[in-house]
This record gives sequence, C-alpha cells and structure tokens, in this order.
Amino acid sequence: NRAVRSTRYGYHLMFSRNVEIARNRVERGRVGSAVMYGAEAWVHDNVFTGHVGPLAFGLLVHEQNDSVFERNRVEGNTVGMLVVSSRGGRFQGNELLGNGFGVLVQREREKGSSALRFTDNLFRGNVYDLAVDDPEAKVSMRGNRYDRVRALDLDRDGAVDLPYVPSSSYALFTSRQPDLSLFALGPGMLLWERIEGQVPALQYMTLADPAPRPAAGTRQGAASWGWLLVALGVGGGLWLRS
Repeated sequence: NRAVRSTRYGYHLMFSRNVEIARNRVERGRVGSAVMYGAEAWVHDNVFTGHVGPLAFGLLVHEQNDSVFERNRVEGNTVGMLVVSSRGGRFQGNELLGNGFGVLVQREREKGSSALRFTDNLFRGNVYDLAVDDPEAKVSMRGNRYDRVRALDLDRDGAVDLPYVPSSSYALFTSRQPDLSLFALGPGMLLWERIEGQVPALQYMTLADPAPRPAAGTRQGAASWGWLLVALGVGGGLWLRS
C-alpha cells in the first residue's frame, strides 16, 4: 500500500495484539504513522519518508510493548522514530537516514519508561542519531552502523574496537528546547560535541554501542538541511508530553 500527503496519520494502529504491518510506503504526510497501546506487533519492510513539520515523525511507537521493527526505511523526517513509554521493543535492520532525530525516546507522564534494543540498524545523515529524554529508560545499542564512527578495527572482526556513543547532551537539550536547534551543526555545537566525545566522563555511556560498525557515505547532504527539520519539528515531541 501507499499513502501520500495524508492529512492526519498515514497508518494508525491502536489496541491491537499480534498484528503485522509490512511493505507499505507512507510519505509526505502531515504527521506520520503510529502504532499505539498494543503488543506483539511486527512492523517490517516499510518506508516512512518526508514528514516535516511541528508534529511530524516517520513512525510513532507509543505504549507499544514486545514488538519488532525491522528492515524499515525511515528517511527525511523531523523525527524518524519517536518511541514513548514502550517496553520490550526490538529494532533491527532499519535504515534511519537524513532525519532531524533518528530516534527520540520519551516518557509519557505517569507511565512507565521504555526498554528497547537496537541491533544492526543504519544511522546515516541524521542531525542527531539518538536522544533519550527519560533518565529511567533502558536503551541497548549493539552492532549498529553509524556514519560518525571512526573505522578502527585492529582485530578485523568487522566491528570498531572502541565503544561509540550515538547521543550527546546537546541532542537531549534540543529535544527539550527546540530553539537550540537553530544552532545545530554550528561551530559552537560541533565544538561542544567534540569535547564531549573526548572526555568519557561527559558521555552518556549507558547508551554506548560496544560493537559499532562504520557506515559507508558521509553526513554531508542530508545533514546540511537536517537542522531545519529539527527547528520545525521538535515541538511535536513536546506536544506529546503536554
């Protein structure tokens, strides 16, 4: 199926268990698609692209437990995947390309924290690969590919020898304060992230990927306009928390 320029959600699944969403293409809608208040969904081989605006995301996963998201292409959205208070989610083999936020994890008021696992996903061209606005969330990253990873593989096992942290304090602050997105990719922010990356005590090591892999290609192109996506759309995450 294909949904183009939807005035609301492209696909909106609620209160369902053990369902499959596969091989759909959703593009340039006002909001995006959502899987909510259910469990044991299998969301695979879909394309979510071109959702840009104050409330726009590629895919919203809201209070959705024990579900699998794999081989989806999430590209050119303000927020690629917005995950809110969802437990037992497995994200594997997805491509998160050229988004403002690749993945943004938040918590619904008076609801539980998320527990998520990301393996073998590709993060490329995003302004921020990952931001977690929930201190109690458990987010496991392992074996993902990143375009910012330096290819240091002395034992030649295909994985970089040093852990990689795909998030930063600036990404977190921007998810809370959209105005900061105006400085994304500016020299001040780049210096901030560079210093943070050189000092382990300043890094979010609980989000570190112990076996990262370098991704082919560079961040130039999508990243040059990606800051605009963040400026336009982080308000959507704040709206969900209001």
